[in-house]
Amino acid sequence: MTHRVRTITAAEFNAKCLDVLNEVADTGARIVVTRLGKPLVRIEPLRLEPSVDLRGSVTREVDLIGDASAIWSADTSLGPKRSR
Repeated sequence: MTHRVRTITAAEFNAKCLDVLNEVADTGARIVVTRLGKPLVRIEPLRLEPSVDLRGSVTREVDLIGDASAIWSADTSLGPKRSR
């Protein structure tokens, strides 16, 4: 659906802010707000991109149940060096 871009002044936007935002959200209209006759901002509906389906994206499976210390141990000697 294509909408004609409507123009309103900053003063009108200030007075009717919530109504303007609801109009944009409900109708998909785009509105340009002007100050002293010059375009200041364009208000348009947010187009969210569809979320990515991650099903089937696992490339490696490991057993998360068991003794983690058998494959990993903390070596405290590798920690950040402190100046004294």
